[in-house]
Amino acid sequence: MIDQLDQCGPGAEQAAYNIGVKRLCLSQGLRDKPGLQLDVLTHEAIHVVQDCLDGLEEPSSSTISLMLQVQGGFSTEHVDRFWLTISTVQLRSKC
Repeated sequence: MIDQLDQCGPGAEQAAYNIGVKRLCLSQGLRDKPGLQLDVLTHEAIHVVQDCLDGLEEPSSSTISLMLQVQGGFSTEHVDRFWLTISTVQLRSKC
């Protein structure tokens, strides 16, 4: 479930994933910024994947890679492409 609120969390973050209720929050301020909204949503989606695969108590990239291969049936090439895509999105959001 995705909530669109004026602010997400106590620090007025643009987005947040709440592991307790398993909900994403996107700031309504992102509505008019589709590029930034995609970047922020992609970042938060990683937290959802971490939570689904292994919980967020001790998330790690290696855990996500391993779980995508073992439980998701992804090849090493597909996992590498996933991380390349994520890195590209994160770099673009910093520019």
